[in-house]
Amino acid sequence: MDLISDLELIHLIDDSAYTDIISIYAESNNNALDRTLKLKRFITKDETGEIKALLRLISFVTDARNYEDAISDLNDTIDRLSESSPEARNGWRKLNHSISQLESYFLDQKIEKIKDRYSRIENFQITTDVRPIFDIRRKEIVTNLYPYILKINTVDEQSFLCEFYEDTIDDLIEELKIAKSKAETLRIKFSGK
Repeated sequence: MDLISDLELIHLIDDSAYTDIISIYAESNNNALDRTLKLKRFITKDETGEIKALLRLISFVTDARNYEDAISDLNDTIDRLSESSPEARNGWRKLNHSISQLESYFLDQKIEKIKDRYSRIENFQITTDVRPIFDIRRKEIVTNLYPYILKINTVDEQSFLCEFYEDTIDDLIEELKIAKSKAETLRIKFSGK
C-alpha cells in the first residue's frame, strides 16, 4: 500500500460514489456478504483504482489494534508526507471526515476478530466409561473408575479429548454455572436491560 498514492486516488472519487461506499460500510444491517456484493458494483467500474485505494485504507484502519492510535499515526504520517501532494491531503481530509460514520463497522469487525481468535465449539459429546483397576499381579479387579470423556470438535476442525471423574465433573459444572451467572450479570449491566 502506497499511502500517498492511495490518498491521491481517494481524492479523485466522485462524491456521490464516495458517499454510497461509506454508507455501505456504515449500514449496520449489511453483513460481510451484503457488503461485498454491494461494493462489487463499484469495484467492477473502478478502472483507475480509486475505489480499491479507499477499501485498502478502510481495511488498514479496521485492522489496527488501537483505533485512536491508528488515526493519530495516520494524521502525523500524512502531515509529514503530503506536503508535496495537496491531493493526498485532500483525500485524507475526505476519509478522515467519514471515519466517525465507520465506527460501528470498525467495532463489528473487532468483535468478529475476537470471536475468530478462539476456537469455537462446533459440537461435543460426553461418554462414560468403566476402567477396571487390577491388583499388582493383574489377576483380580480391585476397583473400578468411572470417567467421563468429553470430546470437543471445533469449527477449525480440531478435536480435543478431556477425561473427568466424579469430583472434577461436579467442579466443572459449578464453574460453568458461575460463568453463566457472570455473563448474565454483565449482559444486564451493559445492555441496560
